Amino acid sequence: MAKDDAQPRLSPLWKYLQRMDLAPPPRRDRGQDFLPPREITDADLMPLRRDYEWRPTIILNAYGPAAKDAEHLPRLLVAAAVVQGVHRVQELTDRLIALNTVNQPRIQQMVAEDALSSRRPQLKDLRRRLNTARQELVSTRARAANDADTEVLNPDGLRLLDLAILTEQAETTVLGHEVARRRNAAGVDFGLGVAGRRPPQDYAEEWFERIYGAAKNQSLLLFTPREYGRVVLVYGDGRLAYDPGAPLSEPRP
Repeated sequence: MAKDDAQPRLSPLWKYLQRMDLAPPPRRDRGQDFLPPREITDADLMPLRRDYEWRPTIILNAYGPAAKDAEHLPRLLVAAAVVQGVHRVQELTDRLIALNTVNQPRIQQMVAEDALSSRRPQLKDLRRRLNTARQELVSTRARAANDADTEVLNPDGLRLLDLAILTEQAETTVLGHEVARRRNAAGVDFGLGVAGRRPPQDYAEEWFERIYGAAKNQSLLLFTPREYGRVVLVYGDGRLAYDPGAPLSEPRP
């Protein structure tokens, strides 16, 4: 028999491997794992750049104040990124994606725990929000990368829609982080309560450190004016940069 016609010798264990079939993944309704599609208006598609320029004051004026207490911290994070430029918006998006990647499997495991069956509806809703955040933040990161090129006005750069996405998904990130830290019903309730109210200054500073780390701009500070009773974002010289509780004044031309 020719050498090329010889049958290859196989390990005795191979006959057992041939009998093993891979179990198909469980079928799930994808509509139950994600939030409904976002409604997009013509105003949402307005580019953030005006006349090829990145103008934080005009962008934050269009951004507006928070609609609820849970948005105060996310809007402070987004406003800080807008003031510092497109590169910081891209960094914020990357960091939110990284934190959600850590929190998502923990929330998934908590959904399956019998001890948390009384909180399963809230945990399932949070799971849907995290899955939706993963999809939306990837698109926003791509548009931020496109907008980093200042030579041309990129038709697929950042839009006003992306600020809404970053705000909503930063809120989801804060909520997911607080809930995933506690593995009992009382802890879940506590995490939902912490993420749903206005942040004190030390809590906001903790999240700024978690998101921006040592690379945070020292010219931006968090401050709680006594007459405001809420945390605002100010420049190093004391000028107000953004207040999540009130609209900014109209910028001068």
